[in-house]
Amino acid sequence: MAAKKTYIVITPFFPTPDSYRGCYVYDAVRAIQRDGRYHVEVFVPKRRGDKREGYDIDGLRVHLFPMTALPSYLFNGLTFGINARSLAKAVVKAGIDPSDVAVAHGHTSGFGAAALGLKRLNPEIKVLCQHHDLDPYTIRNGRLAGWLPNLSFRAHAARRAYEQIDLHVCISRAVEWNLSHFPQVNPDIDFENYNYKLRKLRGMRKTRLKATTVLYNGVDTRIFNTEGRKTEGTFRIGCIANFQDLKEHRTLLRALGKLQDRGLDFEAELIGTGPELEGCKQLSHELKLDSRVMFLAELPHERLADFYRRLDLFVLPSVFEGFGCVYTEAWSCGTPFIACQGQGIADYIFPEDANLWLASQHDADDLSDKIENYIKKRPEQRLRYSVDIDTLMRDFLDKLQ
Repeated sequence: MAAKKTYIVITPFFPTPDSYRGCYVYDAVRAIQRDGRYHVEVFVPKRRGDKREGYDIDGLRVHLFPMTALPSYLFNGLTFGINARSLAKAVVKAGIDPSDVAVAHGHTSGFGAAALGLKRLNPEIKVLCQHHDLDPYTIRNGRLAGWLPNLSFRAHAARRAYEQIDLHVCISRAVEWNLSHFPQVNPDIDFENYNYKLRKLRGMRKTRLKATTVLYNGVDTRIFNTEGRKTEGTFRIGCIANFQDLKEHRTLLRALGKLQDRGLDFEAELIGTGPELEGCKQLSHELKLDSRVMFLAELPHERLADFYRRLDLFVLPSVFEGFGCVYTEAWSCGTPFIACQGQGIADYIFPEDANLWLASQHDADDLSDKIENYIKKRPEQRLRYSVDIDTLMRDFLDKLQ
């Protein structure tokens, strides 16, 4: 029997013994291992000068490699070549024979570009770049993101790398559309912080991508399931998200205020931290929601399933969401969700059901109407695709063969 080929994952998002950030990549890695076709190796970046070579988590060895990056995404892409060579050296140092590697799978632009360094060691390696954001060219963030020389450099650097990638993996059709049509503005997404930067790049030629596919962020249904689900008493609404403007917590709070004005009985638990938290607490007070809305600290990953199981409805009206694992995690625990139109999760909603589960962006009236409809009528939420990570990953790996 031939030895298994190696599948290398390169990612900035991965749990450590102290944090579970990046659990969706971790779940994907475990699903590849359970599938059994490949031997999996994980590489995570570290700062130059860091002497650590790796760490272990749940019996999985994670290799660290030094990565160079300029602050605040300034001229992002300038160090792609340096980091590609750094990764290649780390792979060899870890005792991995490049001739045994079948797939190098980088998560986000910089790590897809780094994976190209392995292709120079073995041209047969299939290089993948997975895009987790509606900003697949990584032009939105950073203090000088809107400065045209920086913006143009970042876009062109990403395009040069992307045209060498064998397969671009997108977590939703919305992400795939933004990647394939860049820098065209997506008419379904109303987020000016991103759209105005696209307009600055008008006239840039379209990227010649070799291939794209969609791989939804799956859920480990052995953890997220309905076992032990129990809802009783007051109708409970939940939300988990960082308090940022794009998550639209203020729209959610205004919708809850309208429900209260209509005499509906409910309570809401909002979990997260971030720059908008204090402002949202103040808005909740102004709307006289103090007795109904609780702001809670972030939960450890192992406690999320229990949180979802005691909710009646999960609501996150984000307007710039590539997918959003929280929606399908909640659904797997028996809790339906309401999201916004134009977001990645909209792929999972049947078109004929969109009016039940997808609210207009930035629209507290429409959001409150949809929450009220669920409180009163309790329609069943159907999803178009599987949420199970093992099923999704098996189908994805079939395509790679």
